[in-house]
Amino acid sequence: MAKFDADLNVPYGPEKKPWKKTLSILAQTKNEGGLHVSPPTKDPKIFEDTVTPSGISPHLYQVPSTGLTQNQQDIAHKEAWEFFQSRANNSLGFQANLQHKQYAVLIPYIDADFHINNGEDLFKAGGYIFNTKWIERNILDYYASLWRAKWPHDASDMESYWGYVLNMGSTEGNIHAIWSARDYLSGMPITNDVSLSQNDLLQPFCSDDNPNCFSPVAFYSDSSHHGMKRNLQMIGVPSFYDVGIRQYPNDNPLGGPWPTRVPTTTGPVGISSGSVDIDALTKLVDFFTGKGHPILVIFNYGTTFEGAYDDVKTAGEVLIPILKKNKMYSRKIYYDRENLDQYSERKGFWFHVDGALGAAYMPFVEMGYDHGLIKEKPGPVFDFRLDFISSIVTSGHKWMGTPWPCGIFMTKTGLLMKPQESFKPFQATASGSRNGLSSVMLWTYISTSSYEKEVETIAGCLQLVEYAVKRLKDLEKDLSIDLCIQHSSLSLAVLFKKPDDKLVEKYNLDCRVIRVNGKECLYCHIYIMPSVTKDMIDQLIHDLKKRNSCYFL
Repeated sequence: MAKFDADLNVPYGPEKKPWKKTLSILAQTKNEGGLHVSPPTKDPKIFEDTVTPSGISPHLYQVPSTGLTQNQQDIAHKEAWEFFQSRANNSLGFQANLQHKQYAVLIPYIDADFHINNGEDLFKAGGYIFNTKWIERNILDYYASLWRAKWPHDASDMESYWGYVLNMGSTEGNIHAIWSARDYLSGMPITNDVSLSQNDLLQPFCSDDNPNCFSPVAFYSDSSHHGMKRNLQMIGVPSFYDVGIRQYPNDNPLGGPWPTRVPTTTGPVGISSGSVDIDALTKLVDFFTGKGHPILVIFNYGTTFEGAYDDVKTAGEVLIPILKKNKMYSRKIYYDRENLDQYSERKGFWFHVDGALGAAYMPFVEMGYDHGLIKEKPGPVFDFRLDFISSIVTSGHKWMGTPWPCGIFMTKTGLLMKPQESFKPFQATASGSRNGLSSVMLWTYISTSSYEKEVETIAGCLQLVEYAVKRLKDLEKDLSIDLCIQHSSLSLAVLFKKPDDKLVEKYNLDCRVIRVNGKECLYCHIYIMPSVTKDMIDQLIHDLKKRNSCYFL
């Protein structure tokens, strides 16, 4: 049983009283000095001072066991609101659209005396009545149409789409894609497999003598989301690096030590363009499929730092002949050694597109270009027009500007895992309970934003990108320094050398270390999202101009 420390006087809560004087009587045992809870071992301020942004008073948000008065709550809410409001006026560094006014219609749903929960598969009837699955299905139809998938969903049509609205952002969709790819490439039964009855429990096997037949290998690039490695580890799919150093330590087809990720091409100022190096990817895929490994390739469409797009179409067209050569384009999976007439015929690859940002707006760039409303040519084709694409994901809080993270995952009905007899109803989504309000948010967005409005919005963003690049290049001349500005075609990101820390905080800039010609350099970027204005760019340039060149690192 925990006890009071006589010398423990950690200030705690809005009034900064000693922690032990804030305790509810219920937290104390009847035995003198005993506690039902654990006391702090040190002042939380020591940690908070290193991570809490300026303008926030951590003690206002410390909640004693007796709770906070209404006035104390109001003071904390007021500070938080003013903090966010002031930062929203300058936020330039992240893939987040901060235009949220259209989502005020959700307030009645939050105030209501019911709980909205979109549990399990949105294409199955029954279950919890307070759901918004009919809204969710219409959102999926909308994006299926944009992404050239076959719609609506039809359980009997293996080429029709299947998907759902995510609880989290694209990270959940990426996890779901890796999970699906692992099971698909590992030979688990899928929806269009032959009727296996009780043989569901048998282990799949290949007809040829290939020990790597069900050992998938994942490929993702240097510019993939920082959480991709974690996602793969969570699901248990090794990357080509993991397998390479363990099984083929001296056989890297690119020469030298195995790279941890697939390399990307180099941009105009010597840093990564953000787009995957297709030649390097091709050599790596050829090596591992030649060893009998099925593959998972994760493409990026709007990378988090460079805002770049992988050339998914070209990569697929180059990889397909290699997959055919190495017998991974199509293969037979058996489940019953006594009956080889029944088998599953499927691909030995899964191509996933992480379109967290770009997949939401590139269809409108294509429309705008075709109608002469946008001058830039659209980015590479990434969607289900390419019959080798297995899944796509996008985030709601990025382009659509939802006030909390959510997203959309989409694949094909024929790629879904087959439910086992022992588990009904089939749990197709990554989570059991899903936030039904996220579907209402996304529906609100698409119902208030026509194709014409979307084209107008993305055209405005691209024009503002050009303006930002010009202002930064003019700044280079004014300061007589090289800011190493980089901007790729159609990217909403503009990269330049990291400025003073105070400006990084003021403008919420995203910064990281990047290797340039073998040296580590500090870079940051601005993202021209729909909530960014010309005045915000002008204010940033004004502040940068006030700084001496030594403030750029």
